[in-house]
Amino acid sequence: MLVLTRRIGESFFIGDNVEVVVEGITGDKVKISISAPKEITILRKELLEAQRVNKEALVSNIDTLASFKKKIRFMKQKTPSRPLRHAQGVTPLPKGEARI
Repeated sequence: MLVLTRRIGESFFIGDNVEVVVEGITGDKVKISISAPKEITILRKELLEAQRVNKEALVSNIDTLASFKKKIRFMKQKTPSRPLRHAQGVTPLPKGEARI
């Protein structure tokens, strides 16, 4: 790890085309500006970590959904394709009526 000391207005380069400038210092906060080509992605560390956590959760959800899909397929295979017969002595109700 490289540690640099810079004053307000001073800068440093990362590679040939990324410049970091110290714009200001207020208390324990340092304001910087970064000049870089558009094809270079710049993310704060906490956003990168949140992105990683979201990807892990997505993979976990996909695995859970796949597991449910297998269980549903298995249940459909066990469910009879023809309607169930009514129990002996129980008469079916016409559509729309309920037994009280």
